[in-house]
Amino acid sequence: MKALSLMADTVILIIIAAVVLAIVLVFFKSSTSSGFGQVNLEQERVQLCRQYVIADARCDSLSQARSANGEVVTKVLEMCKQIGGYTACSDSANEQECIRDCCEIFCGGTTTTQKPIPAATP
Repeated sequence: MKALSLMADTVILIIIAAVVLAIVLVFFKSSTSSGFGQVNLEQERVQLCRQYVIADARCDSLSQARSANGEVVTKVLEMCKQIGGYTACSDSANEQECIRDCCEIFCGGTTTTQKPIPAATP
């Protein structure tokens, strides 16, 4: 009788462990899949921004870039709006600022003169 009770307890514990494991797997699968999607969007944004700066290195001449490769300009604008987080991209009338904000790291800026680092004194 005692052996039967022990076997039933073991089966119940195995079922509970399987349910807990399934819940944990579902939780982690759902939370990481959105992260992978965001990473893929960022990779695509990087590629599009690299293509964009070939036509407009300083990100200040949208018309020049559009005449060189209008398809890339359209894709960059769509991608930046899709990713979100770029305030300039919320207004569709301000496409130049959207591209400058979204592709900021790739856009060449103006050079500034900096003071030289002073020599160390002994």
